[in-house]
Amino acid sequence: MLGSFYELGEIVEFNPRLSFEFYKKAAYNGDAEGMLGLSGWYALGGTHVTKDDQKAYAWGHRAACLGVGNAMILMEKYYARGIGCDVNLEKSKYWANQAHKVQHGKKKKRKSEKSRAKKETYASIQKSSK
Repeated sequence: MLGSFYELGEIVEFNPRLSFEFYKKAAYNGDAEGMLGLSGWYALGGTHVTKDDQKAYAWGHRAACLGVGNAMILMEKYYARGIGCDVNLEKSKYWANQAHKVQHGKKKKRKSEKSRAKKETYASIQKSSK
């Protein structure tokens, strides 16, 4: 994603304004990672964007509802600290649990994929040794 490349200075030169613009284009096209990026820029602000807690919350919430684990963690923090919303520890815990489920699911999937790859490699070695 171009927004993150410009944000981090990877592959291209660091450029906060272009990062924000590319995240914005992606977000408005329904990209959840773009939404998360916009949330971050609005939460921090900068020379290219005015800090806006309500926009940070709104974009973070959209990304979290689309299943982005890091956005869920962000929502946990926003609710715990009242960033762009009222403090709500129940909702904070809800998002913490959702993030845990997403992370656990990813770990389980990676473990399953590694196991399958090992079995395929072992079977390939067995065939070639015959």
